[in-house]
Formats: sequence, C-alpha cells, structure tokens
Amino acid sequence: MGGAANSTHLSALAADFTCPGFGSPLEVCKKLAGSKMPYDQIIQEGTWVHFAIGAPNKTPRRQILTARFGPKGTTYTIGL
Repeated sequence: MGGAANSTHLSALAADFTCPGFGSPLEVCKKLAGSKMPYDQIIQEGTWVHFAIGAPNKTPRRQILTARFGPKGTTYTIGL
C-alpha cells in the first residue's frame, strides 16, 4: 500500500469506496457534493470515490476535486 504519511485515512477520517448500486464514481461524487452532509473533501479518483470528513473541531473545507493519473504522477483539478 502507498499513500501519504499524514493521510486522513490513517485516522479513520477518510475512505475510498465504490457503490455500483448507486451509480458511477462521478455520480456518487455529484450526489455527495450536492448534499447537506458536512465533508472536508470529495475526490473523484477514476474508478473510486475519496470521501473525507475532516478533523474534529475544524470547519470542513467542502473541497471537491478530480484526480487525473498520468505518467508524471497524479494531478488534481478543482471541481468534478
């Protein structure tokens, strides 16, 4: 497994998932982004969704990103 040493996954504040019965990762991201649920970050990462609730006692950023994977690494753009 890889990932950043400071990843919110390690604190159980983020998860990567799919939900085929609900829709594609893009459809899931759109639905989450349009909800009133507090979230820190939603990233459409190709075949899965990254969803982070953020740290307790911090105002969630409500950041929405799309990841693009290429030969030089992963880049992120704002929005879906």
